Amino acid sequence: MPVWDRIRAYLPDTKHGSRIVVSTHQLEIASLCTGNPYQVSELGQFSEDHYVLVFFKDHNAQHSEGFLRDEVKYQKRSSFVREVANDWKNNCFLVGRDREVHELGEMIRDCFYRNEAYVVSVCGTAGVGKSSIVQAVYNHFVANRNHGMFERFGWVSGSHPLDPMDFSQRLLLDMEAGESSYVEVPTRYAIEACTDVLCRYRCLIVIDGLQFKEDWYSIYHNILNLSNMCGICIIVITTEDSFLEGARSADRVFHIKPLEDDIAFDLFRKVLPFETVMNENVLEEVKSLLSKCGGLPKQIIALASHLGPLLQRPRGIQERDRARLTANFMHELAMAKRDSMQSIFALMRSSFEGCPQLLRRCIFYLRIFPENSYIRRRRLVRRWMAEGYSKSIGSHSLEDDAEKLFDKIAALGMIQQAQRMTAMADVMRTAPWQVNYLFLEYIISWQEEEKIFLPLEVSVLEGRCSLSTGRIGQHLSIGNSWERDEFVFDSLDSSRLRSLTVYGGWRSFFISNKMRVLRVLDLEGSSNLNDGDLDQIGEMVPHLKFLSLRRCTPISQLPDSLGLLKQLQTLDIRYSSIVVLPKCIVNLRKLQHLSAGTVRWDSIIPDVSLPAAGQLSRLSRSRARHLVPWLSKLFRSESVSSHNGGVKVPGGIATLKALHTLSVVDANASGGGSLLGDLKMLSQLRKLGVSGITEENTRIWDLRFPPNTIKLSLEMAMDWIPRHIIQAAGKLQSLDTLRIKGIGGELEFEGSGGLDEGSSSFAGPFGELKVLQIDFRGDSSLRFEPGSMRKLEQLKVILGRGGSRLRVDGIVCLISLKQVWVKGPLDVEHREQLVRQLDLHGGRPVLKLEE
Repeated sequence: MPVWDRIRAYLPDTKHGSRIVVSTHQLEIASLCTGNPYQVSELGQFSEDHYVLVFFKDHNAQHSEGFLRDEVKYQKRSSFVREVANDWKNNCFLVGRDREVHELGEMIRDCFYRNEAYVVSVCGTAGVGKSSIVQAVYNHFVANRNHGMFERFGWVSGSHPLDPMDFSQRLLLDMEAGESSYVEVPTRYAIEACTDVLCRYRCLIVIDGLQFKEDWYSIYHNILNLSNMCGICIIVITTEDSFLEGARSADRVFHIKPLEDDIAFDLFRKVLPFETVMNENVLEEVKSLLSKCGGLPKQIIALASHLGPLLQRPRGIQERDRARLTANFMHELAMAKRDSMQSIFALMRSSFEGCPQLLRRCIFYLRIFPENSYIRRRRLVRRWMAEGYSKSIGSHSLEDDAEKLFDKIAALGMIQQAQRMTAMADVMRTAPWQVNYLFLEYIISWQEEEKIFLPLEVSVLEGRCSLSTGRIGQHLSIGNSWERDEFVFDSLDSSRLRSLTVYGGWRSFFISNKMRVLRVLDLEGSSNLNDGDLDQIGEMVPHLKFLSLRRCTPISQLPDSLGLLKQLQTLDIRYSSIVVLPKCIVNLRKLQHLSAGTVRWDSIIPDVSLPAAGQLSRLSRSRARHLVPWLSKLFRSESVSSHNGGVKVPGGIATLKALHTLSVVDANASGGGSLLGDLKMLSQLRKLGVSGITEENTRIWDLRFPPNTIKLSLEMAMDWIPRHIIQAAGKLQSLDTLRIKGIGGELEFEGSGGLDEGSSSFAGPFGELKVLQIDFRGDSSLRFEPGSMRKLEQLKVILGRGGSRLRVDGIVCLISLKQVWVKGPLDVEHREQLVRQLDLHGGRPVLKLEE
């Protein structure tokens, strides 16, 4: 500090508005240079302990002692702003984003005409192009401001920690907030002035790059007095989609997804620095490299700038360089000196370095899943629970904590929702996820090159890989391409193995009693797995916590030794051929998630057209070989169809007190009334699926669902649903999602006067319901009475084969409705009737039609 004091003596304060900027690595020096009291703003964070901070004197604290703070001055720039907006609009282009730009613009217009204040959260993976899409929409409104919509515009970046006064200053400087050339506002009144402008004018405001909810809450509570604002739109750009949790019904969330493969390739071609002709081999290699970019425009552009010069070289050199790039993709890109790639790697590196150790382990865990494979969110979350990565703290469960880990990794761009749905994905209710292998491979190669201790050891067997050292990590993934060499596998030391994941063909030697500490056995989608292969599972891997036989269609029964897995938390046998659970299932006292349900022939048949009976003899041999295995599954699934798609549950299921998920149970095969009597004893049950509901078994039910059920699925074995079942479901005060399948005719939901409320705290039938899905078998009608489903946000109706007429009445009673989704061949008359209903709704819900 003596050095600074000597320097400061030569820099007298002459009150002419001069500024001194000091750069230092020492926090103490930074604070002493400004003097007390001071404020701190964060400009950026490059790792967990590497920040760029700005220290400045807090004149506010000295105002009472007679000091006057500087004044904020900003010039009216309306013509200049319009000129910039028009220039951007005319000279910049977005590839494959026309739909997103149009939909976001329509969402803003739709909300604007309701003449109230609203917030739109635009969210998506880092690098997906959120800011560019918002910029296109924003500049359109700026360039067309004379059309009578917004009067003032502002674009401001978020910072952390956020200072409301600093934020207000920057927003005022960017907004056109006056009629004269200059507007002067004392900085101490910046927040009040900013709020006043937002209340007096119709404003379009963009807040870019918010990372933390507490920063949004600070803006929301200190600056945005939304109750006194009309015709104002706040667009928040963020990587998280949970910023608006608990927000008002007027607010919206707009998701930006990665580019699809064909659009990604189109972008790549357009941004190549040179006009390039590519032959078939080059095209395939380029598409393979593009797949590693995960559909993120920023990465695609960087890759194009790197590959452009390479594709201009002589053919022989070009082939050699491409081969080297393909074989050592991350090393070659990391060694490239191009600014575009280096900026991408710097972003990846800083993102990873800022992650705590637990999150790093979760990132390395993604190596288990092959490139371009699809991952269900629940599958990964429950694996992490079994691995001990999540903790139960206070009211937050293990699953809640694991879900947060998943969201954090998604926000980093390490995983992203897939764009194209596969046959496997069609049976999912939500889109599957994929690993961003460009991110993952770079982090792994960087850590290995610098000999940094890896937070997690994952071994992968692929092709002719033999892992010649004989040592494998704690996690082993067997790829579909591995040769299945028993000698090689037996030579591996599996005594430390905690998880085993198998893709492709199963072999009996994959599991042995050497795997005593195995926690996760994931065989989802594996082939060649038959009854008897897992007979000794209870003795071999007694500490197992996660077992998945999902989509293992040859499996029709579980072994009795399953009852020895006393630590088992998750058992997933969905879309297998298992229709009866063994009696030993009641011994699994720690079981939390049981997902069952037999195969559906329409979900396992591949995309091939079935020939007519008279044409079977003319089938080609190759097509017959392709078709016969699927036909055999069809016949087997028909044999189990009498079980209504669920499983028979043995008596005593009420002993599984830890059960959170039970789906799908066949009520007809499981004893009807006795089953429901057991289920209502499961106070921890949150998700329940019941099939095989018939008129006969409903007569003997003393129907009360588990009291804390959040998600309920009811599959009827008749064309209608009894009124007392609807009433029983309506009394579930925590019910968030309801799915009713297999009904026809008329379905009516009563209002608050139709049920015995029971207590003054009861908010009416389905008081907390947000999602309602109904699968109709044919022509049908749906009616809602006033007072029902006050919080319903999404209504999804699926029309079965032969049904094209759907009449919906009472939509205006669903006061919080945001989306209506109809899947199936809805005829023109009833489509127009539905549109008229939605036009009468004050919230203007979005209609989505899908054939």
